[in-house]
Amino acid sequence: MLTVNPPNIEVEGDYVKTVEITKNCVAATSGSALAFTPLLREVKAEIMRQSTTDIEQIVNLIRSAYFRVRNRKLEEEILFPMGLTLKDYYANQQGLAPSVVSLAVQNMMKYNYNLWILVAGVDEKGPHLTRLENPGKTFNYDTIGYLAIGSGEIHAVSTFIASGYGLKATLQRGLAVAFEAKKRSEKAPGVGELTDMYVVTKEGATHLPEEAIVELNGMYEKRLQSEEKVVSEVEAMVAKMGLEKYVGKEA
Repeated sequence: MLTVNPPNIEVEGDYVKTVEITKNCVAATSGSALAFTPLLREVKAEIMRQSTTDIEQIVNLIRSAYFRVRNRKLEEEILFPMGLTLKDYYANQQGLAPSVVSLAVQNMMKYNYNLWILVAGVDEKGPHLTRLENPGKTFNYDTIGYLAIGSGEIHAVSTFIASGYGLKATLQRGLAVAFEAKKRSEKAPGVGELTDMYVVTKEGATHLPEEAIVELNGMYEKRLQSEEKVVSEVEAMVAKMGLEKYVGKEA
């Protein structure tokens, strides 16, 4: 589901929320699509200039770009209405009225750029997963092997945990669990039904075709049917236990 803020709209359509940063690195986003556009433009230009495929370096470039575009937006929304720029504010802070300084500090401290980025890539050092969020904080998930962002985050991460997913999982298991995590995250508001999946290696990122998504969805539907059957069987077993005798008449 694509989110645009402002205005506050969510639309589902033929949008790709995962972008190939380099041949061996992709980035998925959550939050306002408008917030990611200027950041992506700056990052791609800098990566091209440095000609790097090192994931740690790429993450640092994304983080630096996050700071820059966030500060520009912060300046536009908070300081411009006060007749100030960031340069003015820091250069003349001592000469500003205390009330102006206090208001600016409060607003800048709570300012949220409303953008979360998941960076996934593989380089000579191995696979990498990193989360970036306001105001430019990074969290490395390399030792865990799975990560999610957005309104469906809890649903998705819970799926990985319940499946016992680990770093030694095969590609086939990884695809199955990742797809299940996406489908279960659709229970959360703001998560669309359309799905894009990528397989990333040192050699390149492969966007799985629609027919692969259709097949994965068919297998997931069979999984749901199996779960419903098991739940019905367990309910029948519980019914035979006669637990009603332990429950009060008013229950």
